[in-house]
Amino acid sequence: MRRLGTIAVSAWAVCLVVGGCVGCTSTVGGTATIRPGHGPGTATAGGLAGLLLSLDEMKQVLKFSNMATEEIWNRPDARGIFEPASCVGAVFSSMAGSYADSGYRDFYEVRQADVSGRSRPHWVDQGVATFENDSAAESFVAKQVAQWRQCVGRQFTYAYPQPDDWQDPYRIGDPIDSGCVTMISNVNVDQKHYADIRELAAKSNIVVDLQFTGFDLTDEPATTINRILDRIASPGHGCAFWG
Repeated sequence: MRRLGTIAVSAWAVCLVVGGCVGCTSTVGGTATIRPGHGPGTATAGGLAGLLLSLDEMKQVLKFSNMATEEIWNRPDARGIFEPASCVGAVFSSMAGSYADSGYRDFYEVRQADVSGRSRPHWVDQGVATFENDSAAESFVAKQVAQWRQCVGRQFTYAYPQPDDWQDPYRIGDPIDSGCVTMISNVNVDQKHYADIRELAAKSNIVVDLQFTGFDLTDEPATTINRILDRIASPGHGCAFWG
């Protein structure tokens, strides 16, 4: 069993060329509960869920077997205190602050987490959201990435999920673009090898919103987003990588 792992930018790039086009806790028992949501109902949520990697698939990608499905959302998470609040999207995926007034229609996110009980938890949050059309999805991603760029080099502190649950801060990294995907690598201020990797992409009218958190990450985030994007049907050129 391998520990999750420091991201290599070259590995990210290679994976995208070849492939083509996480915070909260709950009691873990292998069965997730879906929270009350936003949108027309479970049929759409089920369709979005099918775009994401299953628990078994994620175990294979990470080569890390001690994982369980910990929590599921069908609307962005509104918990937590973040400083600066405008940088929450650069560190955490699928937060209410990022999606406020965005016009998203449906949303689905699943957390697959390390259940070994180690002091610094490892997890993957896979989120997808639908928008009215392709332009709306692309506009959401462009706006978020522009905000990420305003946060480069800043220290991000947070209390999550409860307002007094303060955690070790992150230093926000530089976004890297590859086709329709933008990735950012943030490092824990007190443990440089503990990284938070964010990925955001739009294909068709769907936004893919991912967060990987753990040690020694390499190409796992890129592999995951490639697989999700490959499952999204799109007319025309779809989601082009590297020109």
